[in-house]
Amino acid sequence: MEKKIEHEFIASSKVIRYKMNTNTADVLATLIYKQDYWKSNAELVNHKGIKYFYISHSDIKEETCLGIQVIKRALKTLINEGLISSKRQGLGKPNLYYVNTPKVEAYIKNHEAEYKAWRLKIREQNKATPLIPSLIGENDTSGSIKLTSLEVSKSPTTKNKSTNNKITNNNTNRINAVEGEIDLFDNVDELTDAITNLKEDTSDEQESHSILYNLLIKLVPAFGSFRESPIDSKLIDRICEYSLDANDIAFKILSNAKSINASKKDARFGNLFVGLEEKNIHRELILATA
Repeated sequence: MEKKIEHEFIASSKVIRYKMNTNTADVLATLIYKQDYWKSNAELVNHKGIKYFYISHSDIKEETCLGIQVIKRALKTLINEGLISSKRQGLGKPNLYYVNTPKVEAYIKNHEAEYKAWRLKIREQNKATPLIPSLIGENDTSGSIKLTSLEVSKSPTTKNKSTNNKITNNNTNRINAVEGEIDLFDNVDELTDAITNLKEDTSDEQESHSILYNLLIKLVPAFGSFRESPIDSKLIDRICEYSLDANDIAFKILSNAKSINASKKDARFGNLFVGLEEKNIHRELILATA
């Protein structure tokens, strides 16, 4: 007898994940689920002919395990695309939201052919170049489901602060590192925690941002006199949108810092982030083709 899977998952549209990102897709899936829930309980709020429902950023965080700032960016994207509407209430009250289901369905339909063509292209690329072995074994799941039966709940995740993967990667890099480089990778735990705090918004957003920036500056002595620019800020904030594990991001940044210190890369702050977009795209490919 096949054992029933008892874990809870978020089932979001692959087309939305492709066109926007996984975080935005998961937030939309949560909103769709909540709207259906309140509708079934006849508790939608009528405002100028549109039926809204209550949900706070904290509620969405609880469902998606995403940071508040990530959720705010996702909501802004969905509003700009016309897929949802939001109404601000009085102080201390949660916002009202409305998911325009016909527009969501139309958006998915309009971009479905593009998404399928992209998947075929990826499959062809995979035939020529196998996936990175270290990523193949990851326990990633995704599924397609109709909007009318979308079910959302917490997806079981393990925070980076307690993952065994952090230890494994650390040991691997220590074995491969030459003498004099180990000190740099000794920063991996602190850097991973700072990235996790920024992604999850466990403290004040600006404070988390500043802490991470200061850690990054310390990785490269040549950055000692640098002052954060708007471009630097965007590079740091972009980390929140990656589906990559915080530990993976930390190791890539440390690897880039090592290259900068060895004069293999120019001493530019942006070079700390080289390759992260590609790694994130690769991660998205695995999620999309799973």
